[in-house]
Amino acid sequence: MKLKKMLAVVSALCMMCAVVPFSEKYTPETAVSASAEERYTYGTYENLKYCKYADYIQISGWVKEPEGELIIPAEIEGLPVTSIREWAFSQLSLTSVIIPDSVTNIESFAFFYCSALTSVSIPDSVTSIGQDVFGHTPWLKAKQAENSLVIVNDILLDGSTCEGEVTIPDGVRIIIDNAFSKCSGLTSVIIPDGVTSIAEFAFFDCSNLTSVTIKNSECDIYDENATISNGVSWEDGNYFNGIIYGYENSTAQAYAESCGYKFALIGSEPEDLLPGDVDGNGKIDIRDVITINKAILGKEKLTGSQLRNADVDGDNKPTAADSLMIMKAIVGLVDLSK
Repeated sequence: MKLKKMLAVVSALCMMCAVVPFSEKYTPETAVSASAEERYTYGTYENLKYCKYADYIQISGWVKEPEGELIIPAEIEGLPVTSIREWAFSQLSLTSVIIPDSVTNIESFAFFYCSALTSVSIPDSVTSIGQDVFGHTPWLKAKQAENSLVIVNDILLDGSTCEGEVTIPDGVRIIIDNAFSKCSGLTSVIIPDGVTSIAEFAFFDCSNLTSVTIKNSECDIYDENATISNGVSWEDGNYFNGIIYGYENSTAQAYAESCGYKFALIGSEPEDLLPGDVDGNGKIDIRDVITINKAILGKEKLTGSQLRNADVDGDNKPTAADSLMIMKAIVGLVDLSK
């Protein structure tokens, strides 16, 4: 568990660092393709570098640093251009990009920090878009000004400027990595049943988020605490002090229980907690002290509701301080219900 938390924190810190511009431009050849296990050869076409696979072409970068308008070709060597590789054109002085309808996939950070990019033509053929593809571009800022939910081809790219209660519109299929990351204005979100995937870091460190409703019982939710969180600490990683609403036996329920988050059925009020009742028998007694001490020593794993009842001091983890507070409650020295 400690290792998982440490890895989660490191991963979160790496994600936060991704929004900082690099002092040197990224070299496309060093990127690892999502399809790296496939065989391919490198080639060049006009000013573009590409990877040639058995039945498609992936644009991987450039020969001479391009400026102004970038036109991606639909075909190279008789094969369709279907993908733009991660980081391929990041931090360039591009002003416009035209993507052909042969392309189906744009990988993460492909046009990240293109500080002059104002025009992007994305065809309906694109069904997969990675994290921060257009992060820190004038194009994205203009889209945010039009609507705080930036949606392209049923893919929710960005909601980081949202405020208050947000309902994701019908028709959205995917919420990508980092879409609402660190959105401090977001307080609650309702995700409709048409959403089939919620990617890693989608609602990472949304400090005022207290309620997430997921209506699709089979929605694919990336199984890490960082996917939905309203805080992060070095010692304990990502945490969420709000409530996840979903249906019984849904992936939302499974996700909440896996992360130790509070869960309630849609349309119901969450069950009342009984602070100190670690073993869940409806009362506070010495068995709760034994259970929490076993958990502290790593001899027993607490479930979501047990974790919440064990955390009587509100620091998001079961500790010796919680055990001592429960013992004091047993002998009447403190009232944990207050």
